Amino acid sequence: MNFIYNFRDLRKENIPLAGGKGANLGELVYANMPVPPGFVVTTIAYDSFIDTNNLEEVITKEIQSKNEKGESIRNAFIKSHIPEGVKNDVLKAYKELGGGSVAVRSSATAEDLPNASFAGQQDTYLNIIGEKELLDAVRRTWASLWTERAISYRIYNNIDQKKVKLAVVVQKMIDADFAGVMFTANPINGNRKEIVIDANPGLGEALVSGLVTPDHFIMDKQWGKWHFVKILRGKHTLIVKSKKGGGIERIEKTNISIDIPQKTLLDLANLGLKIQKHFSAPQDIEWVWFKKKLYIVQSRPITALPDELPKQNKINRVISEMIAEMMPKRQLPLESTLFSLNLVIDDFMRPLLDLIGLRIPKTSEFLIEEDGVFVRYNGKIKLRPTFSIFLAPFRLLKVAYKNNSSDWEKDIRVVETIKKVKEFESKNYTELSSGQIADIAKEAYERMPILFKVRVLYLPRAVLSMGALYVLLALIGQKRFFGVLLFSGITTKVTQTNDKLKDLSLDIRKNKDIYDIFMKSKVSDIHSRLNDIKQGQEFLHTFQEFLTEYGYRESGGTMLISEPTWKESPEIVFEILKTLAQTPLREKTKEEWHGICNLIVTKSVLRFYPFRSLFLKLLTTARHFQEIRENTRFYLMMIVPVLRDTALEIGNRFAKVGILTDQQDVFYFKFNELIEVAKSLPIQASRIDELKNLIAKRKLKYKNLKNTPVVDPRLYRIKNNEKGAILTGTAGSSGIAEGTARIIRNSSEFDKLQHNDILIAPYTNPSWTPLFERALGIVVDTGGAMSHAAIVAREYGIPAVMGTVDGTTKIKDGDKIRIDGTSGSVFTIKN
Repeated sequence: MNFIYNFRDLRKENIPLAGGKGANLGELVYANMPVPPGFVVTTIAYDSFIDTNNLEEVITKEIQSKNEKGESIRNAFIKSHIPEGVKNDVLKAYKELGGGSVAVRSSATAEDLPNASFAGQQDTYLNIIGEKELLDAVRRTWASLWTERAISYRIYNNIDQKKVKLAVVVQKMIDADFAGVMFTANPINGNRKEIVIDANPGLGEALVSGLVTPDHFIMDKQWGKWHFVKILRGKHTLIVKSKKGGGIERIEKTNISIDIPQKTLLDLANLGLKIQKHFSAPQDIEWVWFKKKLYIVQSRPITALPDELPKQNKINRVISEMIAEMMPKRQLPLESTLFSLNLVIDDFMRPLLDLIGLRIPKTSEFLIEEDGVFVRYNGKIKLRPTFSIFLAPFRLLKVAYKNNSSDWEKDIRVVETIKKVKEFESKNYTELSSGQIADIAKEAYERMPILFKVRVLYLPRAVLSMGALYVLLALIGQKRFFGVLLFSGITTKVTQTNDKLKDLSLDIRKNKDIYDIFMKSKVSDIHSRLNDIKQGQEFLHTFQEFLTEYGYRESGGTMLISEPTWKESPEIVFEILKTLAQTPLREKTKEEWHGICNLIVTKSVLRFYPFRSLFLKLLTTARHFQEIRENTRFYLMMIVPVLRDTALEIGNRFAKVGILTDQQDVFYFKFNELIEVAKSLPIQASRIDELKNLIAKRKLKYKNLKNTPVVDPRLYRIKNNEKGAILTGTAGSSGIAEGTARIIRNSSEFDKLQHNDILIAPYTNPSWTPLFERALGIVVDTGGAMSHAAIVAREYGIPAVMGTVDGTTKIKDGDKIRIDGTSGSVFTIKN
C-alpha cells in the first residue's frame, strides 16, 4: 500500500487518492510550474488510521444522530495513534524533503470540484518544524474533516458524509515577501479577458482569512501587452510571518509602505494564463513571492463564475427587462414546464413574429436548463428576418381583416375555456383516481396554448391601429399624448378587480364594527370574528362572491402554481382591504383621455369629419390592445388553481406511497413526468427510489441557485447618468415624488405601506395594484414601461421608476427619497 505520493507522481485523475488540492499540485508539477516540492499523505493512509483506531463506529454514530458539530469525532481523532506504517512513510518522505519547515494542508476528495470549492472548510498548519510536530499536524488535519463548518457545507451540497475522505498535503514552506490570490477570469463580472490579483505583504494567511484589505489589481491583455484596468491600494495593517522554531505570528503595523513590483504582477499574470491553458478552465490560484521568485501553492477551478455577457442593443435590453419581470423568482420544474418562456415563446411570440417575417431562436438556446431547473437566461435572443418578411404586410392585413379586436371575448375558444375551468373547479378530486386527476390536469393545461392563439389572432388589428394612431398623432404634433390615449381609463379584469376591492374597503369604512375587526384583529382571525356578527356575515357573503369572480390572482410571483391564489388564501385579500380601508381615496385618471381626445379633435385638422372619424376609429381599436393583453392573462390565471389543486392531490398520493416526503415537493416534477407517474400508480419500489433520488437532486440544484437571479441584472441595468442619483431605471410613469421609502417584499407586508409612502418592491403583479391607492410613487427592481406596475401607476397619476435591479437593497426602509419617473432616477434626500 502506498501511503505517500510525491507531487511528481500525481495527476488530476488521482483525486480519490490525493484529494483535489494534492491532485492539482501534481498536475502543476507535471506542467513545470514553480511549485514548492512536497508529498501527499494519501486517503489510503486516512483509511488505515480510521480502521486501526475503530473510528468508523464513532463517525457512523455521529452522522446518525444528525449532530453537525462533529466534536466527538474530532476528539476521537486527536486521541488516536497514527499506524506505524503510515508514520514511518510520512517521516521518510519528510527526510527526503530535507526536513525543516513545511506547510500542512488538507486535501479532501470532495474538494475543489467544479461546482463547490470547499475553500477553508478544513484546517491548514504553517511553518511546522520537526517529526513529532508534523505527525501531530497530520492528525489534526484529518480531524478537521469533521469540523462543524465542513459537515454543514457537505450537507448543503448533498455530499455523502461517509464517502468523503481526506488526504494531507505536506509542502516545503516558503516564507513570503508578498502572497495572495489570482483569478484568471474576473469572478465578479465573468470577463474572461481580465485577471484579478489580490496581494498583501507576508504570508497569504492574512489575506485568505479576511484579516486585511489587500492591494487589488485588475489587468487585461491588449495587443499582446498587459494593461492595468484598476489599481486599489489596500491597508497593510497586518503581516503574518513565520516564527523561528515553528508556527506563525501576526505583526500589527500601520500602513506598511511596501508595494509589490509591477514586473512581478506582469510575470504573475503570464503564469496565470499558462496554468489556465493547462487546465483548460479559469483558475483560482494561491501564490507566494519570495526573494524575487514566484511560487504557486494551489490552483483550482473558479466556482460560480458568471457567464460572459453578450453585447446588448436596445431591443435586447428591453427583452431582458421583460423576461426579468416575468421571472422575478426562479420557477420550480413543474412551473417551468407549465408557465415558462417555452409557452410564451412557442405559443405566442413565435407565431406573432412569423406573421411579420421574423424568426426567434429556440428557447433552449437562451434559457439554460439543468436537471429540470431553469438556471439562467443568457441574453442571446436575436430576432432574424426571413424571406417571408416581404409578404408580412399582406399577412398582417389578412389576419387583422378576419379578426375584429372588439369581438375577441366572444370567440368560442375563450367561451369554452371559461366553461371548462368552471367544470374542473366543481370536481371533488379526492373521489377520482390518480389517472382521472392527471387527465383533468392535462386538459386544463391544453387550454393555455388556445388562449395564446386567441391573442395572436386578435392583437394584429389593435397593433396596426396603434401604429397608425402614433403616426397620425406625430403628423399633427400631438404624439406626447399617445400613452395616455392608449392606456388611460381602459376597463379590464385588473381594473374591475381593483374597483371591487375599493367597494369592499368602502363597506368596511361604513360599518364601525367591521372596521374595528379589521383594524384590531390579526389577519388570520378576521374571518371568524366577522362570522360572529350579522353585518360581518353579510360582508363575508359579498366577499365570497368577490373571490368566486376574481380570486384567481396569484399571491406571489407571476404564474407560480407553487404559491396559493387569493381563493386559497383569502387572508392575503384581508391584508389588502385592511390597507385600503385606512387610505384616503385617490381617483384614477380615468377620464383624462376623454379630455385630451376632445382637445385634439377640436384644436387640429381632426375637427373635419373624415379625419375625426378615422382618428376615433383608430383610437377605439388601438385601445383593445390593453384589454386583450390583460384579460387573456386573467383567463390564463383561471387555469392556475385547477393545475395547483390537481398537482397537490397527486402530490398527496405520491407522499402516501413513499415517492415524496412532503406533498409540496410535487412541484419538483416536470409536468409530463407528473402525468406519467400519476397514471402508472401503483409503481415498483425500484422506481420509487429512482424518483426520490431525482427529486432530491433537483431540490439541491434549486437550493444552490437561490441567490442567483435567472436574468443577470447587467443585461438590463441602465448606467447611472443622473448626477447625484443612487439608482437609475426605466422611466415608467412621469412625475416627481418625495417621501418615505417603504420596502414591501411580499403580500404579507402590504400593511406596512402608509399613506403617501413610496413603494419599493422587488417585483409586482396585478395583486399589488391596490397598493397604488396609497403610494405616492413606485420603485421596482424589475419591469419596464409596459409592465403592469408602470401602466397602473400612469392610471393613478403617480411617478414610477422600473427595472432598478437592486432598489430593494440600495434603498433602506424609512429613507427619505425623491423619485423622478420622467428620467427614471432615484435620489436620497439628506436631512
